[in-house]
Amino acid sequence: MIHLDYEVPKQWNKIGIEQLTGTTIVIGPPDSGKSTMVHWLFKRLCQVHSCVGWLDGDIGQTTLGVPTTINLALFERAKDRLPRLVATIFVGSTSPRSHMDPLLDGLQRLQKLALTAGAAALVVDTTGLIDERTGGDVLKKKKIELLQPNTIIALQRQQELAHIVTSLKTRQCFNIYVFNASEVIVRRSPEKRTRRRRIRFRRYFQSTIQHQIKHDALPVSGTPPVKHSLMAFQDKMGFALALGVVFSISSETFGILSPLSNLSNVAGMHFGSLRIDPVTGEEILG
Repeated sequence: MIHLDYEVPKQWNKIGIEQLTGTTIVIGPPDSGKSTMVHWLFKRLCQVHSCVGWLDGDIGQTTLGVPTTINLALFERAKDRLPRLVATIFVGSTSPRSHMDPLLDGLQRLQKLALTAGAAALVVDTTGLIDERTGGDVLKKKKIELLQPNTIIALQRQQELAHIVTSLKTRQCFNIYVFNASEVIVRRSPEKRTRRRRIRFRRYFQSTIQHQIKHDALPVSGTPPVKHSLMAFQDKMGFALALGVVFSISSETFGILSPLSNLSNVAGMHFGSLRIDPVTGEEILG
């Protein structure tokens, strides 16, 4: 059983955990406590329901996977001691701005997978993109339209979500809670966020195998690959088996570094727009 080992703001106890079923979406700007809220909700729900899902949709500061991916974990009380990662989808970037469609499609697919697997409750973490000028409000509203949540939880420090919450409150198809961001949440600078991604990438690619794959050996999708392109080996359902980095491209083959040793279940390769150095984890710009 998953136990709680930390205290949370008292206001969060206003949420009726026993009545929380179906999909719950948590929204908020960066450093508002979204991930902490999702983790707390997930743990509490695991004490109530026999099967609970955690859908981590924060491609920049993911908790469950590697940056650029969205991930689904399940906890089934009858057989799991800890959350079990069941599916990963590679979006190809750490920012949703130019990847909204694959992000939305991936979230919907993983939600369906969780509910089909019997999850009585599913908690969804989201990116911190909320700014109207960069499409944050459109992205959040589209997520809500697609996932049709029973509950929405909004966290804000001031009134950052007013433009989203106001329109949501006119609708009667879900419950909505609005909380002030916890003061105990430590704000991370853009530099610290970049460093966290770098560490995650470096650890992921600590042990890799070199693969030489002919151009016509597998279906290829996504952004035209170049050296250092981040990519995913996908199964026949389009779920990511593992990530890789292009280290060479010839007229006939792609050279891919990946922790995946056995390619027998690979049905395709999807190349993202992000480029990284697999040794340092540094994101390569330009």
